[in-house]
Amino acid sequence: MTDVRRVLAARRPPAGVRVVLGASYAGQQAAFHALLVVLGLAVVSVCAVMVVQFESFVEPLVVLLVHRVVRGALALLLVTARR
Repeated sequence: MTDVRRVLAARRPPAGVRVVLGASYAGQQAAFHALLVVLGLAVVSVCAVMVVQFESFVEPLVVLLVHRVVRGALALLLVTARR
């Protein structure tokens, strides 16, 4: 979309012609926004279930942090193993 805007800025349309950016781009942006909202709700829901199951706020926090650290370590191992 950035390239399209740059080209349109460089080449003005003739008089009487109006250019409107939208269509699938607008739909795609709305879909991505909705996806982020659903993802956020899913994370909150999972945290809430873990808090109820563990009956504490500390243990779910530890589980989530360890999960992120392990994923990061695995990602770094994959990146360094390819070199």
